[in-house]
Amino acid sequence: MLRASGSANLFLINPSGIIFGPNAQLNIGGSFVASTAGAVTFAGGTQFSANPTGAPPLLTVSVPVGLQYNTTAAGISVQSSNLAVAPGKTLALIGGDLTLSGGSLRAPAGRIELGSVAGSGLVSLNSTPLGGWALGYQGVRNFQDIQLNRGASADTSGPGGGDIQVRARSFRLSEGARIVGLTLGDSPGGTLAINATESVELIGTGTYAEDILRFLTVKVTPANLPSGLFTLSFGSGAAGNLTINTPKFVARNGAFVATSTLGQGSGGNLTVSASDTLDLTASALITGTGSAGNAGNLTIDTGAFIARENAVVGTASVSLGRAGEIAVSAKDSVELLGTNPIPVPTTDGLFTGFFSVTPAGSGGNISLATRRLVVSDGAGISAGSLAGTGGNITVTATDTVEIIGKSPNGKQPSSLSANIEAVAERGGNLTVRTSRLILRDGGTIAVRSRGTGDAGNIEIAADSIRLENQGLIAATSSVSGEGGNIQLSAQSLLLRNSTISAEAGTASGVGNGGNLTAETGTLVALEGSHISANAFQGNGGNINITTQGIFLSADSDITASSQLGISGQVKINTPDLDRIKGLVVSPGQAINVEGLVTTGCSAGGHASSSQFIVTGRGGLPPNPEGTLSNEPVLADLRTVPVPSDSNLSDAGFSTPLTQPSSAKIVEATGWAVNSEDKIVLTASAPNVTPKSPWLAPPHCQRR
Repeated sequence: MLRASGSANLFLINPSGIIFGPNAQLNIGGSFVASTAGAVTFAGGTQFSANPTGAPPLLTVSVPVGLQYNTTAAGISVQSSNLAVAPGKTLALIGGDLTLSGGSLRAPAGRIELGSVAGSGLVSLNSTPLGGWALGYQGVRNFQDIQLNRGASADTSGPGGGDIQVRARSFRLSEGARIVGLTLGDSPGGTLAINATESVELIGTGTYAEDILRFLTVKVTPANLPSGLFTLSFGSGAAGNLTINTPKFVARNGAFVATSTLGQGSGGNLTVSASDTLDLTASALITGTGSAGNAGNLTIDTGAFIARENAVVGTASVSLGRAGEIAVSAKDSVELLGTNPIPVPTTDGLFTGFFSVTPAGSGGNISLATRRLVVSDGAGISAGSLAGTGGNITVTATDTVEIIGKSPNGKQPSSLSANIEAVAERGGNLTVRTSRLILRDGGTIAVRSRGTGDAGNIEIAADSIRLENQGLIAATSSVSGEGGNIQLSAQSLLLRNSTISAEAGTASGVGNGGNLTAETGTLVALEGSHISANAFQGNGGNINITTQGIFLSADSDITASSQLGISGQVKINTPDLDRIKGLVVSPGQAINVEGLVTTGCSAGGHASSSQFIVTGRGGLPPNPEGTLSNEPVLADLRTVPVPSDSNLSDAGFSTPLTQPSSAKIVEATGWAVNSEDKIVLTASAPNVTPKSPWLAPPHCQRR
């Protein structure tokens, strides 16, 4: 045991390293700082060195201002030790590699500092109002690693959650370890800040499904917290804020980061900045409220974001409070990869993605900005409400939004959705702006009302929109709420076996269908696709399409009907065409066409055997007496036969030009039996008196 009477602070320094064994304890009234620094620096430049080289300085009364490291720092190990300081004080471990294997660090409503310094530098000491110390690392260039495992904990819980700071190159938390700053009373919580120059890795214990249900059903307590980072409020004071700053953030196997409130206080804000990647696997980043307090906001800034195996980024209001706002910025991509949802009572289950949920209060908004968004295998982005107002969803992807497929069990489509249930007041709106939007194999964008409230609206602006194999865009209501409106703007809109619907639809539904507006260069609907604004008992909505070209297959349709109400209108507009532009003004002098026509050959007599044959590829002359043109007006490469007795040349064709004469059809006037006992229709040649050759024009008489 290390003991100090009164309220004195205790500094323990040893450049060779420090080990706290299983039975180590603290019994001091002030703060405790353990460090592998070479010296403690005081105001005025005086140092207390662990390796004095000269005569000790005269007695001085001064304030320490820093921990001086001159060489590579040795490590500090805590082995199942339970180290604690008085409420409001600081417990600091500053060394090289820092490892906590079991045990606990406790500073109730105070401050915990965990720092891992690699080499020479000065760690500054700054006093706090309650007599503790806040450490600064502006004078440190390089860091080493910090690990918490075997159920180790660092805890500042109290009437107000205290402050915790972690500084390292890489930070790793595993095997049930946790860092906790809970608000248990009416004082506001502090801040939990983790800064790692390379990575932060959180590994849970594999009990993700049951742990996430505790949060969603407000059954989480200080005693059953899973592995992770927490600044929760169980009292009337606000929960603390939590920030993570690192290039690479990984949470897997049931790790949690949460700033929710389960009491009367407000939730804390959660901010994760991972400049390279943020990877969640069966883990959760959560803000929320389980009582009257409002949830905090959740902000993510990263290069590439990926979530899988029902990993979630969520904000929830389980009671009257308002859910928080979720803002995600991923410079390169966001990938949400689904699986079969975790069953959750009264819901469709918990699936991979971003969600904002409120049973009674107002739903939080979700905004996402990235270059490329992929939602697949039943993952989604959802903002819903049971009795309050649903939140809005805004997605901006400069390149592509792809929403593809369903969960493996086929029950959960990949989706962007803003749905409301029961007696919710109004659904949230859903906005998508991208270059290419692809909905395929059941992929869905939807705002739905399954109760008395009105569905929200959908607005999509893209260069191209493609719906294939049961892709769906829907703004619907099923009870008494109004169907939402859909507004689409694209250069091209293609549907193949897919649907765009603004319906108010079931037999018991009394709401009106929503309106659907589409402005597109071309609209193509094939393979049984449907565009509808129908209703059942209410009125159908209106459909207004402005396009330069629309192509519908025979099994596709555009409808705005109502079975029991008034049908809506379907209007298809094409841009006004200038029918005068491009026309050639005729000359003032009319052309005498009679002079361009030569009398044709008369039929009969020798004239009937005359021929008029055109060969070559230049087309016909302007009049029968004109010469053939050499201009290749008609390029017909087919062989044109010529009678064998013709004296015309082949005109450049590869085979002789032949033209068989067509037989003249004669009406049957009788019948006869041939040698094969078959009946054959016969006709006698008609008596024809040909006209005299001299009646034909001179140029038609045979020479």
